Amino acid sequence: MQIFDRKLKKYFPNYIPQSLLATIALTIILYFENIFTNTAVVASLGATTFIIFAMPKYTTAQPRRVIGGHIICIIVGIFCSYLYFHIQNENNFFLSYEMLKILIPAISVGLAIFAMVITNTEHPPAAGTAFGNHNSRMDLFNHTGYSNYYSPFIII
Repeated sequence: MQIFDRKLKKYFPNYIPQSLLATIALTIILYFENIFTNTAVVASLGATTFIIFAMPKYTTAQPRRVIGGHIICIIVGIFCSYLYFHIQNENNFFLSYEMLKILIPAISVGLAIFAMVITNTEHPPAAGTAFGNHNSRMDLFNHTGYSNYYSPFIII
């Protein structure tokens, strides 16, 4: 059983700058956008960073898929947050508040996957962006303004 990559000796000089650049890129993103409280989005960005820097030739690392996938998932997350707010404020006899807290994030991820597939922007970590984007904004419409909706676009 082999623990290390067989190509380690050959590609070791590439691995160090690759890892350092990933660390620097993620540090810059997290510095400008304080999203440490939203673990789903942080995990999604961490996975995206790994794909971009460790597997740059994979199809999921293509700019169209990375940027497009995250933008689609941000929009879907915002839409689902809006939907959640309106369903929550209606006299709803079929869905309880607890059920909505479970159902809407699941719908958010399902819609995000569907939208990425039909637009050919499949990027698996982006689904976490839709989930995290919705969960962090569940009470946004109860507070002041819509300015927090623009913050995910800063990340991209």
